[in-house]
This record gives sequence, C-alpha cells and structure tokens, in this order.
Amino acid sequence: WNVILVDYFSPEMGNAPSVEGIAKRLSVALKQALPQDSTPVVWLAYSMGGIVTRQLLLNDEALQRRTKLGFFVSCPFLGSDLAELGAVLKQQPQLEGMYAPEPGRQDSVFAVKQTEDWKRQVLPNSKSGCYQGAFEKVATKGVFVVRELSAKAGLNGPCREIWKDHLSICRPDDETSDVHQYFRDAFESAVLSDLQREEATRQGTTTRASIDDVLAELKRVRVQLAHSEAPSRNVEPVGGVGL
Repeated sequence: WNVILVDYFSPEMGNAPSVEGIAKRLSVALKQALPQDSTPVVWLAYSMGGIVTRQLLLNDEALQRRTKLGFFVSCPFLGSDLAELGAVLKQQPQLEGMYAPEPGRQDSVFAVKQTEDWKRQVLPNSKSGCYQGAFEKVATKGVFVVRELSAKAGLNGPCREIWKDHLSICRPDDETSDVHQYFRDAFESAVLSDLQREEATRQGTTTRASIDDVLAELKRVRVQLAHSEAPSRNVEPVGGVGL
C-alpha cells in the first residue's frame, strides 16, 4: 500500500473554491496518480475532507467500485453549527449550504442533499461496513463543531466516539490513540478480510495480510508533513488515498 496526500485551497479569509469545484479538480489529479486498474482504494478523511470525498465518489462510479473503505473522522454530513459563522466571516462557498439543519430552514440544503444522494446512489451498491467513522465528544471552545448525528449520516458501519475536540481528534499522540486504533480496526475488518479471502482463493492457502505497512507509511507521511513547508509536493502520489 502507498499513500496519496490530497489537499485543497481553503484560505483563512476571502473567497475559496466550492466543494463541487474542488472535487472536479481532485478527480483529474487522482486519475493521473492512481493506477488505471482495479487496485483497491481506501479513503481516510477529516472534517470538510469527508464532504469533498463524498462528492468525488458521487461523481465517479469507477472509484466507488474500487473503494474498500471510507473512514470519516468528524465530517459534517448534515452540516455544522460553525458553518454559518465561518461562511459569514470567510465568505467561503465551501461553507455555503453546510449549516446545521434547523426547523423551517433551507440553507443546509447542500449537506442534506449530498447525504440523500449518497444514500440513494452509493450505499445500495456498497458492502456493509465499507463506510465507517468517528466523532468528537469534547466541545471546541464550548461548541460541538460536528455533532454525532451529522458525523454518522450515510455510514453503513461503526461510527465510534472519541474524547477529543474537533481540532485534536485527528492528531493521534501515538499508536495507542483512539483514532489510530479505530482506523486500524476498520482497515482490518473492511479491507484485509477481503484481501485474505481473495488471496486464499488464488493460492489455495490461508494468508494473513498485515496493516503494519499501511500504518508505517501513514506515520512516515505524518513525520514528513511536520518537517515540510509544502508537504503535498513531497509525498509521492502512487497508491491509496487519504484526504
């Protein structure tokens, strides 16, 4: 397994590209980076990265079929309580339509519609447990950025609580951290079990694939990011995908 680190333009202030625009540009980049075969793909996405990942998959049935696992960490699939404030302060189209639903309010239409499309177009063709996740259980400065219901929307596997806030939930301290362990569990249940069966069928033997190589590569990328001013340029795009 190899890791592709995908980033996108999201400035602190001023205009930014829309989710649809980001998804289209990433689609072009990924078609150049991914092998043009049936190599399985795993998505590890955080926060708005989950919205972008879903839009990318909604637009690409071939990538849907190649997906073995999507693991979404605190992704606002039904909107976020902070999106309204962020959209006003930043004037960002990425955040338009991402407000948490309220009775009689229609401006969370993008997040809700995307989730409805996802449930109708993607989930029926996906193996149970293919899409899993985790959500924050600690408020960020008094506000839950992504609530449990929003994080769980459109998943067909476990979504587990993590006692971290939104800013720290995807920053594991070490290999014993919950997010690290939960991703490991999801990978083993959704990916390795299938690969083991396929390998056993081909070779007529029982094999035990290991996630250690994947986690080691993710750790290498994490270390690389910590020492790089332009991390995406220093990560060779040659395999599985993380957002």
